Amino acid sequence: MTLSKCGVSDEGYVYLALALMINPSCVKELYVNKNHSGGSAQKLLSATLEDPHRKVETLQLAECKLSEKSCGIVAAVLRSPNSLTELDLSHNDLGDSGVQLLSKGLSSPNCKLQILRLAECKLSEKSCGIVAAVLQSPNSLIELDLSHNDLGDSGVQLLSKGLSSPNCKLQTLRLSKCGVSDEGYVYLALALMINPSCVKELYVNKNHSGGSAQKLLSATLEDPHRKVETLQLAECKLSEKSCGIVAAVLRSPNSLTELDLSHNDLGDSGVQLLSKGLSSPNCKLQILRLVLDMSL
Repeated sequence: MTLSKCGVSDEGYVYLALALMINPSCVKELYVNKNHSGGSAQKLLSATLEDPHRKVETLQLAECKLSEKSCGIVAAVLRSPNSLTELDLSHNDLGDSGVQLLSKGLSSPNCKLQILRLAECKLSEKSCGIVAAVLQSPNSLIELDLSHNDLGDSGVQLLSKGLSSPNCKLQTLRLSKCGVSDEGYVYLALALMINPSCVKELYVNKNHSGGSAQKLLSATLEDPHRKVETLQLAECKLSEKSCGIVAAVLRSPNSLTELDLSHNDLGDSGVQLLSKGLSSPNCKLQILRLVLDMSL
């Protein structure tokens, strides 16, 4: 059921929640993005989610003017017997304190959440430490989106402790525009080397990656035990030299099927280097993006 950007506020949420309580067999997916939800409505809606007869599996509340207090309500849902496997709280001012509250639900044995999106939620490196603790404990998360938050290299360092854990089952990690540079890439690459079973899709667009970090990251991709299939490095200030590193990855046994190098100054010479990898029998690439202008 999709009600995104429908001008729904407190009263509308009350009616919606009541309907779900009366008919617990309907609605497995609920999309209410871009509506101004309020505290009382959230509480009533959570009552329906906490009902063990309810079967809501997907809940999207992106851009709903939620605050850290909302995370406490969501955490209560996750701690109770529930069916939620996908939760989107992106574009809300949750902050580190909100993630701290949310983690109490994420660490519950009742939590079945597989997909969690927290893009642009005003998070800092502190949230990375909180999320890392969740990844280190038994959990069901397979997709995590922390994009467009000011995490920095120190945040990625903290996050890498969770990624290195044998309890981490993440298959998709989104860290686009998180202020990651050389040092952060090193920590990320080391984590992937320590735990080769995690992360098949890696999105690190709009971060300023450097040569040394790229080399270390490529080492993880060249590892035959690694299973990275999607790698997005758009708008990362890469140069033609980066193409030589990528080509080496493509020439070695690898699992890459999708690669995005858009909005980087690669030049013709960079593409020439890249072609050496593309022509390799080891190259399994199916999707290659080299877009320069978004309007194209």
